[in-house]
Amino acid sequence: MIKKLGVLTLVLIFTLSLNNMVLATGNPVSPGIEQIKDNPGNTETEEETADYDANTTPGTGENEPKPVTGPVPSQKLFGMGIPGLHIALDRVKANGSPVAQKVLEKLIESQGDMQSVAQTLGDMAQEELEDIDEKTREELEKVAEELEEKIEQEKEQMENEDKKQVLAKIAEFYNNMGSREKALANLEEILKFMPQDLATYQEIGQIYKKMGNEELKAFVNGQQPVFDVKPRVQNGRTLVPFRALGEALGATINWDPSTQTVSFKKGDNVVQLPVGEKSALVNGRQYTLDIPAFIENGRTLVPLRFISEALKAKVQYLPDTQMVIVTE
Repeated sequence: MIKKLGVLTLVLIFTLSLNNMVLATGNPVSPGIEQIKDNPGNTETEEETADYDANTTPGTGENEPKPVTGPVPSQKLFGMGIPGLHIALDRVKANGSPVAQKVLEKLIESQGDMQSVAQTLGDMAQEELEDIDEKTREELEKVAEELEEKIEQEKEQMENEDKKQVLAKIAEFYNNMGSREKALANLEEILKFMPQDLATYQEIGQIYKKMGNEELKAFVNGQQPVFDVKPRVQNGRTLVPFRALGEALGATINWDPSTQTVSFKKGDNVVQLPVGEKSALVNGRQYTLDIPAFIENGRTLVPLRFISEALKAKVQYLPDTQMVIVTE
């Protein structure tokens, strides 16, 4: 009997203690409280709690994220048509080529990383592309087109070198596919932000050769001016219509019919060329020309190198691909 009373007394004391704890904290307490702390289902760790406290605004208790400092990472991911690639992969596994299967698997594994996708496309040899069925080729072209769209969207955030690498690989893919115009478009896009990149000009020249286009081509600051009279080489000198050249260089141009003289002004530099004469004035100083300016089909043609260098531009000639490159 005494034992039973002792047990009842202990139970009563324990119960009263629990009630006092509830009153003091306002939170119910259960005997399993220590087990909850160690329960694997409670995923918040001490480190996470510390991170939360570190991000909490003092005095407010609000969990506000700290401002991000440092450079913003290049955005290289894009929403490829992964379902389409999976469908294509299933098809080639059934009756397609091993080459197509390998390429599709690599594209899917890339998870949309622009550099990896472009590398995979560009590294495909022409012979490999010829071994791929038409439907798979169409899927690959869709991927290339989506890459182009993504670069256009992200071009302000991407580093120039990253953009160049992706565009160059897309161009290589199109070139191997036989889509020369699309290849040229991507390479010329590079010149818009890298107008002095000689390697890109050389690639452009090689594609023109494959197209059978061996005419003289002139680029000014990465762009091809529209010449209504084709540039030509005479006595080893390239001649181009003066108006198109001047506008491409950002110069003010003028034609004086009374003296048959063309003039260019850019900044503090003034160049004057009387038609038919082997002399020119640059800032009032006279120079001798190898070939004079002349008129053809109502257009005045002037020596490209002399005018460009007089206006402080750099001129390069690539004889293998018949290209003249003017950059400032």
